[in-house]
Amino acid sequence: MVFLVGAVFFLAALLPTYVLSRVLLVFFWRSDSGSAMIAACHVGSYLFCVLVGAIGFAAGDAIDGGSKVGLAALSFMLPQLMWMVSDVYRFEKRTSVQVDVVDTHPVRAQTSMRAPVALLPPPEHFRSRN
Repeated sequence: MVFLVGAVFFLAALLPTYVLSRVLLVFFWRSDSGSAMIAACHVGSYLFCVLVGAIGFAAGDAIDGGSKVGLAALSFMLPQLMWMVSDVYRFEKRTSVQVDVVDTHPVRAQTSMRAPVALLPPPEHFRSRN
């Protein structure tokens, strides 16, 4: 039963960590940003989710607030880490592909038949404009 509750909370924690990290990426992304900015936005999202989660966990029992912060920190850690690793991986993959394309082919507009990913910053955010 405890495993089921943990799995359900993990699935439920995926949504706020995803949305908040996307909002922070959109607001703080600059043309010269890189993996460090992605990690900083995810850390900010994690800290905010832990704060709100600790308040929510402590709403029923305000006596033991310290353990509620620990519970919130552990509950949101894995979903936020998962989003951060996937974003850094996609950023590194996208920048390495763009470097290879620029080195071997003339510059041209890239057309893609893939569906856009919801709530991601546009690809122009991940390109460096030197």
